[in-house]
Amino acid sequence: GQKERLARALKSEKFFDSNNGEIYTLDILPYSYQQEILDKLEAERAVRGYFHNLVVAATGTGKTVVSALDYKRFRKQNPKAPCRLLFVAHREEILKQSLYTFRAVLKDANFGEMFVGNYKPDSIENLFISIQTFNSQAFTEKTSAEFYDYIIVDEFQDISVDRYNFLKVLREGNPPAKLYCVGDDWQSIYRFSGSDMALFNQFPDYFGATEINKIETTYRFGEPLVSLSSNFIQRNKAQIQKNIHSFSSEMRTELEFYAYDRRDYCNTIGQLVASIPSDKSIFLLEYNLIL
Repeated sequence: GQKERLARALKSEKFFDSNNGEIYTLDILPYSYQQEILDKLEAERAVRGYFHNLVVAATGTGKTVVSALDYKRFRKQNPKAPCRLLFVAHREEILKQSLYTFRAVLKDANFGEMFVGNYKPDSIENLFISIQTFNSQAFTEKTSAEFYDYIIVDEFQDISVDRYNFLKVLREGNPPAKLYCVGDDWQSIYRFSGSDMALFNQFPDYFGATEINKIETTYRFGEPLVSLSSNFIQRNKAQIQKNIHSFSSEMRTELEFYAYDRRDYCNTIGQLVASIPSDKSIFLLEYNLIL
């Protein structure tokens, strides 16, 4: 029935990896922890007048679904406004998945266009754009400070000072665009290309009064991987502290470690792969020790 199809759809955002026609017949509803985030965002805007929002979310928590649901509510609350959307992310595959997620939530197979790589939009009204294109002259010449009403920055932990300055320009309209940023400082790996974690960890200092929410339920992993990885990362006290937990106490993601002789590497891997049941997944991780 429809409830079972919806449950399958929300199990993983990978459901939105293609323009799945079936999903446009469903009402995409938030999980309880996602609804809590949406309620907090609404309260901060309506009661306190805060329109800068940072959502700190672990991998697999459905942050794109949350942002799509929040944007859907924004459109409903502003029926006479153009509600132009700008969605900024790093890679084409993320933009494509996010575009399909928004189409599913809005039940609109034609919503939005991508501006990345070989994708050139006919309209920039609702745009899913890469960081590289976002910084390009081809984009800045087509926009003004007041053009977009709602700006989403995905993987915000990787933002640079240049991108921050451009965001400031885009928000100088009257009224300023709603700014919604999602990211996870635990996944910040782009310092070599200019990302500055101060813009993430000290978000209110750069954007003003802010509502910060954490999504700490993951649908991708179970114990003991959740606890082991969380404890390891949080040994670095500069990381934002989070209490990550799996959506189900019965979900297990086991870890096993095997020592091997470098001269017999391929044989060891072959034995491991052969021992895995056909309905299970295996991750092969390599650790290189450089002397």
